Amino acid sequence: MGDDCCNPESMGHIVDLIEQTLPGIYVYSIMIGSTPSEDKNRGFFDNINTQIDFVCQTLKENELLQDGFNAIGFSQVKILF
Repeated sequence: MGDDCCNPESMGHIVDLIEQTLPGIYVYSIMIGSTPSEDKNRGFFDNINTQIDFVCQTLKENELLQDGFNAIGFSQVKILF
């Protein structure tokens, strides 16, 4: 929430770090929306079940991942007392 898949100051930077650390690795950062702005907004306002379905379908359709893959996930959790 509050970020998008490709922001060079955050998630985009993480992608760059992984690619620099493991040259030749395929990194696929999933955008939920058609623009970085929409991706960010959907993190706040979209139904999580819709997002999960979208991500699963996107991964399934990616031919480069058909033989399996390793995944890294980032999440933000806010706990209210």
